[in-house]
Amino acid sequence: MKFKHTLSFFGLMTGSTLALSMMPAQAFNFTSGTALGTCDPISEYTMKSCTTDDGFTLNVTKNGTVGSLGGFLAEKTVNGVTGVGVYGDDHPNGSIEEIDYGEELALAIDQPSILNSLDLGFLYRPPVFQDQLNEIAEVSAGGITGTLTVLTSTTAEWKWNGITQMLTALSNSDENGGGWYRIFNPFGTTAVTEVRLAGALPEGDYVKRDFSLVGAEKVPEPATLAGLGLVGGALVASRRRKNRKAC
Repeated sequence: MKFKHTLSFFGLMTGSTLALSMMPAQAFNFTSGTALGTCDPISEYTMKSCTTDDGFTLNVTKNGTVGSLGGFLAEKTVNGVTGVGVYGDDHPNGSIEEIDYGEELALAIDQPSILNSLDLGFLYRPPVFQDQLNEIAEVSAGGITGTLTVLTSTTAEWKWNGITQMLTALSNSDENGGGWYRIFNPFGTTAVTEVRLAGALPEGDYVKRDFSLVGAEKVPEPATLAGLGLVGGALVASRRRKNRKAC
């Protein structure tokens, strides 16, 4: 009896390991044109929502409500970097194709997932492109909010939950670059179902503090994969029982 239980246990463990190892990361990227689904192309000033091949849905939102701002998805390319923002600004000093203060772009995920990386673009320091402040992006997920702040032409700082991550530009924050930064594991191992991007408003000033979404990568949370492993393990155990009966 103990021997049978041991076989079943190892079957479950084997199934879980296989599920974890076989599940690839899922990603999209506007600059490389990877896995964009219905987000390719972005129909300028007509789309409030689109879904990538790997189950990310982009929504123009305000306080969590799709389309309540009255804006639309908008795509732009600067120095070879392509990102998606919002058309429908509330402020005269904002960009009409980026995410400004008062605007939100929500990234909904089809199942609880760990965010491996988040790519944001068009983040600059003054006086690049007439920006008046070091640009800051605000990112929220699972009740946690973090900020990405440009420090130099090649570096930025990601802060969340008391943790600081220093980033190096994938495309520099200067007149010849796209101000593109990649945040690795922005919320650690926390599984999330939605990420909200908004223009930050430090010290009551929003002037030229805007950015865009370039891409993201996720993996389903371990609990989901472990469930797949349990199914695989049960199948292994069942197969072995049938084989013993046949003998």
